[in-house]
Amino acid sequence: MMNDFNKLVLVIMDGVGVSKQERGDAVKAASKPVLDKLMAENPNTIIKAHGVAVGLPDDGDMGNSEVGHNALGCGQIYAQGAKLVNQSIASGRIFESAVWQELVNQAKSNDGSL
Repeated sequence: MMNDFNKLVLVIMDGVGVSKQERGDAVKAASKPVLDKLMAENPNTIIKAHGVAVGLPDDGDMGNSEVGHNALGCGQIYAQGAKLVNQSIASGRIFESAVWQELVNQAKSNDGSL
């Protein structure tokens, strides 16, 4: 019996962006024969690792390893960091929390200082 395996290579290059420009692109300038061969001979894609694609508030927000890996590992997008804060403010939940109330009371008691 012959096994016919389909193979998948998942390459995560933290901190590497994709540029249309050649000049100043260290990854394009580097010698990387194995990666170049894989890219030339196999179906591949580039995914967004910033902004709303990984659960951040907007596309102006840079991603990081944590949000990108969360999105890949979960297979779906969860609100992250600043987006969670924005949602909490918009819904009013932040103002109901015990921590918020403590901060407000401390600021009132200390002439605005926390």
